[in-house]
Amino acid sequence: MAFVSNPFNWGTPQDTIITYSLDSSSKKIAFGFTPITNGSITKVRLFLWDIDGTPPTYDAGIQSDSGGSPDGSYLSSDTFTPDNDGAWTITISSQDLIADTKYWVVVQHNSGTINTSNDITFGLLGPVDVDESRYPYGNYPEGNLEVKTSSGAGWNSYYGIPVFMVDNDSNYYVGQPYVDFALGRVYEDRYRGELFAFAENKTISEVSAYLQKFGSVNDCLYKIIRYSDGETLRSGTLASSGDIPTIPTAATKFTASLSSPLTLLAGTYYRFIVYTTGGDASNFIDMMGYVTDEDIDTSVVDYTYGGDNSIACTSDNAGSSWNDTNDEYDFWFDFTEGFISPLPTHFNP
Repeated sequence: MAFVSNPFNWGTPQDTIITYSLDSSSKKIAFGFTPITNGSITKVRLFLWDIDGTPPTYDAGIQSDSGGSPDGSYLSSDTFTPDNDGAWTITISSQDLIADTKYWVVVQHNSGTINTSNDITFGLLGPVDVDESRYPYGNYPEGNLEVKTSSGAGWNSYYGIPVFMVDNDSNYYVGQPYVDFALGRVYEDRYRGELFAFAENKTISEVSAYLQKFGSVNDCLYKIIRYSDGETLRSGTLASSGDIPTIPTAATKFTASLSSPLTLLAGTYYRFIVYTTGGDASNFIDMMGYVTDEDIDTSVVDYTYGGDNSIACTSDNAGSSWNDTNDEYDFWFDFTEGFISPLPTHFNP
């Protein structure tokens, strides 16, 4: 089974945000999800891409599933009246969620003037060929992330990946906290990648990343580096320059076989980084990634892949020194062979 560091098992990512506006009293939006464990929630966290004018009051809460769509009755909900875009947290009465059961976060008009000049807009991540499974903190596929919309007559599937969370302010959450795409731009001495640790030993034989380019570039190279002493354990060519798609063509997944299998030790921190030789600000390679927004909640990074144990790392001097404070960011990478769980503690290499 492949291990993914980003939250989605998808085909081809694009740097695209898809929007949907609740600008009439008949319109609704719903985010479907299936918990992998039992738990209770008291918060619904939403991220508004934009607002217009003076938005009305909306309902937000949890509904059960009926035939693949919301059943129309809130299990628990409350109202909110947004006055700015960005993060909104709605406190609801405690609601139990049952593992392997489909639920929906539903947002709809409650009261007040609503039209195209007074409304809210949701932003959805927009990859293509998407299998909307999510790999959350523990790397167990959550599955069944889904978006549906209604204009008053039934529900229709809507393209994109939802941005939301439901949780209890403690130790239980479900959802998808990444609000936008991030690009790790590499050229000259700019290295980009992920700093990570796992909870168990795992032997890997291949590495992968999603890449795209702009201008004239050389091959994309990779390294796996041990954090403690900076030793390069494996390195090689991840993608030939001629094979990397040029922006605006969507990024492509590239995979390279290691020179020999590598065992990653439990509790040991490593870097997986990509880089190239030459290039400049007009001739570069992008490594695809994601960014969340701590405005959703100050602990939101705990809900991203690996919590704050797995974070984007950057260097602008060819690896002589590293910035390891990018805890809102994660770059996408993939190691073959087996099931790998991230280290279940806070980042502390």
